[in-house]
Amino acid sequence: MPKIGIGPKIKALREHKRLTRDQFAAIMGVKPSKIQDIERQSQRTGDDFIIGLVEKFGIDLEWLFSGHIEHDPRGFFGTADGDEYAVIPPYRSPEPPSKKKASEGTVISKNYAFRRDWLQSLGISVKDAAMLIVPDNSMAPKVADGDVLLLDTARREPPVRPEVKGRQVRSGIYVVDVDGETRVKRVERPDFQNLILYSEDTTNYPPEAFLGRDQERLNFIGKVIWWGHTVDF
Repeated sequence: MPKIGIGPKIKALREHKRLTRDQFAAIMGVKPSKIQDIERQSQRTGDDFIIGLVEKFGIDLEWLFSGHIEHDPRGFFGTADGDEYAVIPPYRSPEPPSKKKASEGTVISKNYAFRRDWLQSLGISVKDAAMLIVPDNSMAPKVADGDVLLLDTARREPPVRPEVKGRQVRSGIYVVDVDGETRVKRVERPDFQNLILYSEDTTNYPPEAFLGRDQERLNFIGKVIWWGHTVDF
């Protein structure tokens, strides 16, 4: 059986999704003419395009580069979920749309795939993992506006971290709703009655203290386990 190039597979994927070239190009962020050239194998895809296929459509790279067009029984169209990879969905607020504020614009519109063994090494269950986009620059330069976050939504209760050798130990970076506004903050919790949210940029975003029942204003979404961003050239 002759080997099949990537172009016909991309065309098969597009047709499987019932997308026109214009629609497919819009999703991939390229011109329709590029999709046409790739499908005809008169233009190379490039690494960014391949990454986009995985991120936006969850295709399996083994199938893409295998040289065979037939569908694999594991279903390489539309999912990277399998023995090695798990597709992590965007975080969705349980609040009704009428109660969501402008910060809800941080929701991601696509899925990301991570190796299952890597998630397991971090102690994250796939069912508890979710993706979110940083809503502001309060945590810059460590985590900047627009960065992508991987959350463990099972870790929603920052632990008490008392002082160690005279230094307060913080409980990591969390995504938290404060009065309905989504924020990404470091958390300091010396005891159950005191909780402080910190930013990296303390000049423009001073620490916020929540004492006693004032903590009821906080709804922790999850702990930040990983983050990433696209480098601008």
